[in-house]
Amino acid sequence: QLTPNSTQIAAEAPYISVKMSANRSQAYQLKAIRFQNTARNILLQNENGPCPLLAAANALLLRGVIKLDPVCVRNGVASTDDVVNMLANRALTAGNRETANQTVASDSSHHAEYHLNEVLSLLPSLQHGMDVNPKFTSGPTGVEYTNNLATFDLLGVELVHGWLLDPQDIETVSGVESKTYNELIETVIHGNDAREAVQKLEAQLFEKEQILEEDVVPEGQETKTGDD
Repeated sequence: QLTPNSTQIAAEAPYISVKMSANRSQAYQLKAIRFQNTARNILLQNENGPCPLLAAANALLLRGVIKLDPVCVRNGVASTDDVVNMLANRALTAGNRETANQTVASDSSHHAEYHLNEVLSLLPSLQHGMDVNPKFTSGPTGVEYTNNLATFDLLGVELVHGWLLDPQDIETVSGVESKTYNELIETVIHGNDAREAVQKLEAQLFEKEQILEEDVVPEGQETKTGDD
């Protein structure tokens, strides 16, 4: 959730520009709606599929924390560059506030600045989607923390997911525990590899047993050597 301070500092954001190649820039139609009795503009997807860039932008637009450029509103369309720069300025303001609040000036300030630059560099990639590694038993906010998640944190947007187990399914919950999606996939792969190894070993043992059975002389049968 956004705090009053995080909403307030959006108006103080200096303008920065994040350059993108022309072939990667896309356009998003705007839609005028009323949200909580207030006129808002939101961004529409230009094609189906995941777009965390628009999700973050629309969450902030609905809260009135950021505003689209008047030219975009007048034309009814915003480019990816417009959206990225709008979010970058929001992140920059939040990052500057975080840096200013650092009590240890040198190391902490430099770390915060590096973190901010890293987050800003990730913004353009959010138009193509992002990897989220959820935890199934840790609630809707239970995910592995990554740089992409740090981007949402810096923007003041809380990311939630619905990949949750029914807590009444005790057997499944006890098996999954606090593992993430990726950890569970690794468990499945290791299990499949182990099963294939066992099946291969069983086949080899069966083959050796067949060979031994062929080499055993039945009781009462003598092996003849030479002439009768």
